[in-house]
Amino acid sequence: MAESGNRLAGTIIGGFDGRRGMIYHLAVDAAFRQHGVGSLLMGEVERRLKAKGCLKCYLMVTVDNDYAMHFYETRHWERMDSIYTYSKEL
Repeated sequence: MAESGNRLAGTIIGGFDGRRGMIYHLAVDAAFRQHGVGSLLMGEVERRLKAKGCLKCYLMVTVDNDYAMHFYETRHWERMDSIYTYSKEL
């Protein structure tokens, strides 16, 4: 979590199941974008995952989120065409 004063600037949720890491969510308040908050959060979660032995990590981006795709690609994340995403309403 990133804070500025008493205001939430951004948050990230990641996990490691012993085999692969997963970034479930990264959110940065619009007022704090382009100030490095997302990069700091991503760097920290990547460092923590690596410290736990994680060698590979995944994340998902919706096909219409060009901003997020650019953000991750500039941080050396690669798009995978070999995985299908499934969903089910419960």
